[in-house]
Amino acid sequence: ATAEDFKRIRDDVKSNEYMSRWYQQLLIEADVLVEDNTTPLKWELRDGMSLLPVAEEAMNNMYVLGMAYQLTGEKKYAERAWIDLEAISYFKNWYTQPLDTATFCVAAAIGYDWMYDAFTAEQRKLVEEAVYYNAYTLACSEYMGDYGLVDRTVVSYNQCAIINCRLAMAALEFMHVYPEVG
Repeated sequence: ATAEDFKRIRDDVKSNEYMSRWYQQLLIEADVLVEDNTTPLKWELRDGMSLLPVAEEAMNNMYVLGMAYQLTGEKKYAERAWIDLEAISYFKNWYTQPLDTATFCVAAAIGYDWMYDAFTAEQRKLVEEAVYYNAYTLACSEYMGDYGLVDRTVVSYNQCAIINCRLAMAALEFMHVYPEVG
């Protein structure tokens, strides 16, 4: 999303009843995260099998907090988002299945992009390196067939499309940092 996109949304919130209700709900969700949930995400297999529930929580938090930050300019949303971004950046890995990795990539890309100006250069570098080491190296190996799973990139069910789109989002966001990956 561009600055113009966020400006349009801010304008729509003022003039569109549906958008106004959506905005109020967004702020409620963001404020709950800020006030009631300051514990960082943990590397855990909540369902006993994968990191996906943690990755999805990280992604959803970045969408909510990032949108709230962009629409209000209030640093509290970026500060809360940093708790999760920092936590996932220090995870030992982002992989139990390709969808986990791809979902963490979206969380990192949205958090990094939508709250970029709220983070220090050191914070941004931590996220950049986390994406590189936890996702790019694995994804490149996956696409080259190093793990014997290359068919995963060409089969016709929707999980592959989701994985590829999420990895593409991260590639687009971080290609200025790691142009050799593109």
